[in-house]
Amino acid sequence: MASFETSDFRKGLKILYNNQPFTIVDFQHVKPGKGNAFTRTRLRNLQTGASLEVTFKSGDRVDDPGGHLVGGQVGEDQPVEPLAEPVRLHAAEL
Repeated sequence: MASFETSDFRKGLKILYNNQPFTIVDFQHVKPGKGNAFTRTRLRNLQTGASLEVTFKSGDRVDDPGGHLVGGQVGEDQPVEPLAEPVRLHAAEL
């Protein structure tokens, strides 16, 4: 299972926090003049839609949700369907 450090955080990244899948809505890396750096994040639960604010210490690691995704996304028990052939449009057809 892949994992991410706080330096990998970006908006839209899906993570596993407290054994539940979340997406990062917003984040802010903070380097105070005194003390260690940390990252404030706003997370949205992918199962319930609830928002949560969490502060991670610099270097903390979180897991990739992998099979915990819901709502029509690929999970452990759902096979991955191949993409359809690309459709090419010509300027005259637009």
